[in-house]
Amino acid sequence: MTFHPKVLLIESPRRHCVVIGSGDLSGGGFLSNIECSLFSTVPRIVQQADGWFGRLFGDNALTSTLRGKDIDKYRTKHNEAMRKNKFQGPPLTLIRRDEHVA
Repeated sequence: MTFHPKVLLIESPRRHCVVIGSGDLSGGGFLSNIECSLFSTVPRIVQQADGWFGRLFGDNALTSTLRGKDIDKYRTKHNEAMRKNKFQGPPLTLIRRDEHVA
């Protein structure tokens, strides 16, 4: 069992909020891990999370842009690992921005 939190910051003209948690769409996230999340609209908490995120990922020398070829490479590795581990879930798919979900 692992704990590796995720941070989602949402800023819009009407609302700022943060979700901090461990849940994800992995086999462990669905089947075996204990997951937990916090949702907050409290300005001080949102500002602290935003500041932390900016300090961690604001340096362009430490980050890179995720491109389609990177996603395709990950999808291939992910699907191979799923077959190897005989996970019964669906293969990883990507909905591109220009596709519409009905």
